[in-house]
Amino acid sequence: MIDTIVAILFNALSMGLIYGLIACGFSLIFRMTRVINFAAGDLAMLGGMIGYTLYVTMHLPFWLALFLSMLATGLFMVIMDRIALRPAYRRGVLAGVVSTIGLSFVMQNGAQIIWGRGGFSFPSVFGNEVVEVGGIRLVPERVAISLIGLAVTGILTYFLMRTKSGMAARATAGDRETALLMGIDVGQMNSLSFFIAGALGAIAGVLAAPVTFLTATMGLSLAVNGFVAALVGGMGSLPGAIVGGIILSLVETAAGAYIDANYREGITFIALIVVLLLRPRGIFGEVGGPT
Repeated sequence: MIDTIVAILFNALSMGLIYGLIACGFSLIFRMTRVINFAAGDLAMLGGMIGYTLYVTMHLPFWLALFLSMLATGLFMVIMDRIALRPAYRRGVLAGVVSTIGLSFVMQNGAQIIWGRGGFSFPSVFGNEVVEVGGIRLVPERVAISLIGLAVTGILTYFLMRTKSGMAARATAGDRETALLMGIDVGQMNSLSFFIAGALGAIAGVLAAPVTFLTATMGLSLAVNGFVAALVGGMGSLPGAIVGGIILSLVETAAGAYIDANYREGITFIALIVVLLLRPRGIFGEVGGPT
């Protein structure tokens, strides 16, 4: 019984951190622009596809493929911000949201042109064979995803809280006008946030690839789960994004294990409604800047 619960917790933690990384992308861009980026799930799809090409097709080492996927997806998002998103969200929040929806469709269709309409099975990187540790049966892939997700979360937190660029990004998100008066390059911080959001999406996509199925349209479900996680945790809060992702995954996993997997999504949204009824701004509420 205990080993089953631990296995469920590890499964929930691994997927929860993937949802949380996507939710962090939502929160970062929301804090910078007040726009909800509905292309966030497609950034994970793009990162996963690039990772598949580099790791499986070109036979690069996994860590190099992951790094290059982060770099490519982050740079892609910076370019899209400059040429497509920024002119739109400067005209208002609604125009910005619509532009991200348009970007989502462009990315999906572009992925279908490049990688085809079918899908890919990403091979296990760390192993799918169940191993027993102290009487507890664990899947190495899930454990590795959890550890990588926690490490990325820690690095991101350190960057935003302790580095000069991170604190400048937080200041810009909190009050753009004051940050500009203090000599902070607001445009550069904006690009930095979009780059980080793209890189986080790529990490989520590459980590999710071995436990899901890579398709050009997989971004929609990831975007929905990431958005729900961001709402549960509190839109704009990075700790909230991670906590929201883990809570969402726990609810999904428990629903699939103890109720019925067919009702998992419905139960997830019921949980979202309950959280928002009790705390409309989410568990962590809205903070003064990305934390």
